[in-house]
Amino acid sequence: IHGGCWLNAYDIRHSFPLGTALAAAGYAVWSLEYRRSGDVGGGWPGSLEDIRQGIAFTSSLEDYPVDLDRLVIMGHSAGGHLALLAATEAENIHAVVGLAAITDIVEYSRGENSCQTATLDFMGGTYEDNPAAYEAANPVGKSLAPNTTLLHGNMDAIVPLEQSQLSAAATVVIDGAGHFDWVHPGTAAYHVLLSTLEDIFQQ
Repeated sequence: IHGGCWLNAYDIRHSFPLGTALAAAGYAVWSLEYRRSGDVGGGWPGSLEDIRQGIAFTSSLEDYPVDLDRLVIMGHSAGGHLALLAATEAENIHAVVGLAAITDIVEYSRGENSCQTATLDFMGGTYEDNPAAYEAANPVGKSLAPNTTLLHGNMDAIVPLEQSQLSAAATVVIDGAGHFDWVHPGTAAYHVLLSTLEDIFQQ
């Protein structure tokens, strides 16, 4: 699930290099597009509803040579936020991987960088405007899916490293990695992702 601050300025092409590299590594990649802020029906909760439908559609792939018993939901940044939420509801999920994922949307919305301020567009206002919506959209406090791993770089200037600290998840921090290293094949962070996936599929 691609990131891009939930904004319709960033579409599925944002994650094309990553998806292509993972497919070349032997993984069956189902890359999901979804309505985003600026799209009719996008934002909260429409963006998550689209992700739910995309995951549900995998049940129709039984005639394809993919192992539907070992589905991994993975998302980068804002896509990681949606991945974590969707995985709390989905059935038969083998694992979840968040790449520089936004895990506490309430705290994130109070930041001042361009992606943090875009949270208000996604949610339709501040936490004080609609606390119930923020609580529904917040992975913090929810029962995470089993086998959840958060990968984060300590040089991330878009999603603070503190967002990777969820007690129910395993966290791997990469020294020197920035926010976009996870979606650029060939980086040290990408190779950590590959080794993480290898470990997951050996379980």
